[in-house]
Amino acid sequence: MSLDLVFLIDQPASSTNDVVMTLEEAGYLVWPLPDGAQALQLMERVQPDVLVLGDGIGRDDGLAFVEEVRALDHAVPVIVFADAVAAASGSMAPERFSVMTGPFDGQQVLQAVDRLSIAS
Repeated sequence: MSLDLVFLIDQPASSTNDVVMTLEEAGYLVWPLPDGAQALQLMERVQPDVLVLGDGIGRDDGLAFVEEVRALDHAVPVIVFADAVAAASGSMAPERFSVMTGPFDGQQVLQAVDRLSIAS
């Protein structure tokens, strides 16, 4: 069985420890990344199954990142922590996009990843 790959893009990395542990315990392979630029660079070589954008990416950077991913024709599902890119949600198909409002924990992120991973 191959593991679903999740790119978790957030700053600082220490704020994502609960999410990483929860997803890994559920069987996901999680790559924590500090910014969208690094994620886009990696996406040239490997396609994640789900992208998770944390609040640390910032609203403007997060929106630009999501638009760039879509412009590159990546159909990867995206989960956004509400403060990061909520404005982008109107242009995204609900089965490929989820906006989370805080406070949240690793289990809530796991449920959203499971839902989007199954839909893809």
